[in-house]
Amino acid sequence: MIEVIPSRSGKPTLKIDERLLHSAYDPVKEAEREVETIASDRPALVVILGMGLGYAVSAARQKLPEAKILVVESDPEIYSLAMRTAQEHGAPLPTDEGVTYVTGRNRDANFAAITHCVGAAEIACIRYLSRLVETDPVYYSEIVDMIGRIAAMQVEGLLSTAHFGSLWWENSVRNYREWAALPDVSDWFGSWRGKPVLIFAAGPTLMDDLDLFASFPGALRFVVDTAYRTVQSSGARIDAVFSIDAQEGTLDHFASALPRRLIGAPVVPPRLWPLADERILMSLGGPHFDWFDETLGRKVARLKSGGSVTTFAFDLARRMGADPIVLVGADFAHRAGRRHADGTAYETHEIEALTRFFSRERKAFRGALVKDGCETEQNLAQYAQWMLWEIRDTPSHVFRVSDFGLLKGVPVLSRSDLKKLLDHEPSRLAPLTAHPVDPRRILEAFRAERVTLQAALSGEAAAFGVLSGFFDPIIRPAAVASTREALQGELLEMVLGQLRKADRVLEEIL
Repeated sequence: MIEVIPSRSGKPTLKIDERLLHSAYDPVKEAEREVETIASDRPALVVILGMGLGYAVSAARQKLPEAKILVVESDPEIYSLAMRTAQEHGAPLPTDEGVTYVTGRNRDANFAAITHCVGAAEIACIRYLSRLVETDPVYYSEIVDMIGRIAAMQVEGLLSTAHFGSLWWENSVRNYREWAALPDVSDWFGSWRGKPVLIFAAGPTLMDDLDLFASFPGALRFVVDTAYRTVQSSGARIDAVFSIDAQEGTLDHFASALPRRLIGAPVVPPRLWPLADERILMSLGGPHFDWFDETLGRKVARLKSGGSVTTFAFDLARRMGADPIVLVGADFAHRAGRRHADGTAYETHEIEALTRFFSRERKAFRGALVKDGCETEQNLAQYAQWMLWEIRDTPSHVFRVSDFGLLKGVPVLSRSDLKKLLDHEPSRLAPLTAHPVDPRRILEAFRAERVTLQAALSGEAAAFGVLSGFFDPIIRPAAVASTREALQGELLEMVLGQLRKADRVLEEIL
């Protein structure tokens, strides 16, 4: 039984069966003391596990105005009662954009809300208020684990941006003609409802069923660039190849044969685009890509990134309405010391590096670990987790063709059922219509951004604050790292060096 009763201070308190969730004397003071225990840490995100009547929410908003607040309440009845009680007593609970309420047990909805709240800036310092966690300990433990996984994904993303951000920015800027001229994938959204799509990734099981795909023509086939050499050499038809990596090494995937249809992110090496007969753009999320949308006067379709090129292909397939979606070689795990299939550029490079003194068994992979009985790596495990979350949120049927790897729980399509799926003539993708923009519009915008950049470079570190989202891939890791301290020392020198290089790139292009 849930009831609201007055405390001795006159403020309402909450009673569930025989238990009081707040102080019988002064629930406001109690919440303020709880918040004071974390206030000196200057948290970027405060997670409140168990809402009660929301006193901790109000105290956190008052004492920590700069922090984001994530409120998690498993019981929708308690959430509604808290909102109503606060309103009736003239002290409505905060509902500004810095406060996120997650209620109920819809795992997918909760994951989406928490992902929106736990961004790169928030992972700088997360603190928990857990006095009411015992009202639903198992559920709140799952939430803490979910937040930890999301934070780990953000860390991985920041590490990638810190390592590759300057290159992503440079490639995107040098690809300004592609930004202006190429069609994007949005015209295909909803165009493939109820039809099968195969997604070929480069995991070690890719080789297991390639004979079938070469012998039977059916289903639309998406191939990630790392798997292209292996699939192409098997004789299997390929309808589109996906590429998102910025390094020049991406070109190695196409050394043996040129792709017919390339779906690429704007950060790929500029030398990649001329290799394909048909070139299609897919954008990413973030301020830099928003800047291009605004400059172009049109939005380039974004696909969800879970860090792996496989996740882009999967997001396009489901947004096209494909059903079923069949994953081939999406293992996210090592098999017999291999993390890629035979014939891939990565596998070839690894074999070339082996000697009689340095075998596969001795090779140590970055972030190596064992998960669900499989040898894998931290980044691969995170990509797999993203895939599992997204698969759960996908109405289409999703299958894999090999019972191996980290996508446990995704049903395996038998070889006989796979044959039936493939044993028919495939439909063809409709041609896409480009909506080109005069590239001089982008060049003029580059000139304006360069003026601002040069002013920032001639000023103090604080002048970086005037730079627009155009420079986001360069400055984001430093901005997050400096949320706790001033931007200085090696971090400042790194950002200055990358921005000076950006200035030289703009000078060359202009």
